[in-house]
Amino acid sequence: MASPPGSNRRRRPKRKAPLTVEARAKRVLEELHRLGQAIGRRHGVSPEDLPDAALNIPARLLLNGEIPDGEIESLVTAVDARVAAALKAGVAYRAGRVYCFLGGSIDCTHAMPSDVRETFAGYRPTGKPKWQTFTNLCIERGEARVDRLFGDAPEIIALVQPAAELKEGVMAGFGKGSLVYNVLGQVVCGLIPANLDTRRPSDTRVALTLQIVEVCAGDAERRLRLNILGLTLEDVVNAATVAQGRGPAEAIRRTIRTTRERIRAEARRLQAEAKRGERPDVEARLEPLLVRIRGDLERCFRPLRRRTRHAQQRHEDGERPTSTAMADASGAPNERFLRDLKRDTIVVLGPKSRAHIFSPEGRHVTSLQLRPGELDRKTEHKRWRHMSTADIEDFRQTLA
Repeated sequence: MASPPGSNRRRRPKRKAPLTVEARAKRVLEELHRLGQAIGRRHGVSPEDLPDAALNIPARLLLNGEIPDGEIESLVTAVDARVAAALKAGVAYRAGRVYCFLGGSIDCTHAMPSDVRETFAGYRPTGKPKWQTFTNLCIERGEARVDRLFGDAPEIIALVQPAAELKEGVMAGFGKGSLVYNVLGQVVCGLIPANLDTRRPSDTRVALTLQIVEVCAGDAERRLRLNILGLTLEDVVNAATVAQGRGPAEAIRRTIRTTRERIRAEARRLQAEAKRGERPDVEARLEPLLVRIRGDLERCFRPLRRRTRHAQQRHEDGERPTSTAMADASGAPNERFLRDLKRDTIVVLGPKSRAHIFSPEGRHVTSLQLRPGELDRKTEHKRWRHMSTADIEDFRQTLA
């Protein structure tokens, strides 16, 4: 019965519908995630390195109404143990270094090259890392282009080294068959100017190595990582920033980003196969990726040999639409993003009739100047279609 006008009788608040089982499970997982991150910070472990293995939660905890303090401490201890396992595995991996099985450490002097022109050349029988200059590596492998490394216009060479070559001769107990730091192959590129500036190259030339390794987190979880030797990722990003997103530095930055995406995708496929009981040959599976990395790295410098001096100067001075691609894409509003249905690429419209073409993975393909009426024709014929907000946000993440 409705309350009479002017009545001060309060309406009872509507009762909230009880949470579904799925909603409660989501809330529990979210809290476990926060707990894991908090304990991870205590140990200094990055969230991306935390293992995914499930915790064993006793049934009495789920069914009894009361939660004793001892059970709370048990949960913290269990999560702490999982994070500690990740920390132990993380000790074997650090960007710019390789694990020394002889000393059982990533911090010893053997874990780094003594000269920037050196690259990792495998392990000695006792598990001690070997380092070799890029020039000697080329000579040892009979590389016909080695004489071009020191010409007036030095050529950049990239070489693939499979896992078997890097682990040959290692003895059992000194790294053979170990998953603590399992080298799955690498690509060495050299000799490149340390500042990655082609107009004002540094006198120092370095060997850049992209190495795929497998590390074991805890007792079971295995992860694929991209290790970078010779230069740090920060060096590459800073050089690309100075060059305003042009030249080899930006190309190498994109190659590193794309390679990491490919490694993550391959890792997901390998994990799915392992869950089905399959035992794929990981090293063989990664060899095509290594060949692809070699091609990508050589292409980072190949345009320098093909362009005339005037064309290279014009390219690096930013007189073509290509030079503004990243800046236009990062600042473009949502209505300036379209999808080319014929080529399955992303089109970002910039100022002054510029159009920049990207792959769905964020790789810049080309840039062009649209002719009068060209945009209208492509949209009217539905070759270029505007993207959804969700797709645009996903694409922006690939550019970050």
